[in-house]
Amino acid sequence: MLSKIENEVMHAVYEICKDRENCLVSPYELLCVLPYKRKYTIAQVEKVLSLLEKDDYFDIIHLERKGEPVYVITMHFKGNAYERMVQRRRRELLFKIAIAVGSAVITGVIGLLMRIIL
Repeated sequence: MLSKIENEVMHAVYEICKDRENCLVSPYELLCVLPYKRKYTIAQVEKVLSLLEKDDYFDIIHLERKGEPVYVITMHFKGNAYERMVQRRRRELLFKIAIAVGSAVITGVIGLLMRIIL
């Protein structure tokens, strides 16, 4: 399971490279897609990208193009399955909430029945 920061960076990479197996991305493109409220730096993003690479979400190659740093990102199976993982996590959360609400309703009904009977 990814941390919040890793999840945000992975979401940004997935949005940029969604339909392609390989993509060319500059750090500034990534910073534009990331949420502004966290105020990421290029060093933070590079650190998280290397962690995601170690977790086998994608391969990353650091290059320079016209004097600016550029990443060549090759998505792996886990990287391509990222959106499905997010949807599954949402479904699991909604299921847990439904179980909690259902349990609370059943407990309330049993409590009312016990008051009526006793």
